Amino acid sequence: MGKLKTDVIQKVYFCQSEVANLLDVNAGMLRSWKKYFFPKLPKGKNRFTRIIPLDYVGKFKALYLLILKERYTLPGADKRLKSMNKEELDMYINKFDNMKK
Repeated sequence: MGKLKTDVIQKVYFCQSEVANLLDVNAGMLRSWKKYFFPKLPKGKNRFTRIIPLDYVGKFKALYLLILKERYTLPGADKRLKSMNKEELDMYINKFDNMKK
């Protein structure tokens, strides 16, 4: 008999409720952020499934800090998010991860 592979498969897409639980916000707030900041994100298989790609989860972490902790307005947070480079975005993601530990 062959050995079973025990590598953990990393998820590519997350349900909206999983990301809302991770950020500790309600799903409605996350849905409004998704609609305002990322209107071209893919929809799920059916109209009830809302999915978020893995690379956007970090952007939602940065938005959480910008909007709820640093008190940016939605247009101000949008401008700040678009002006961020990769290093700044990683800094915000690390700050969020350290805050939630």
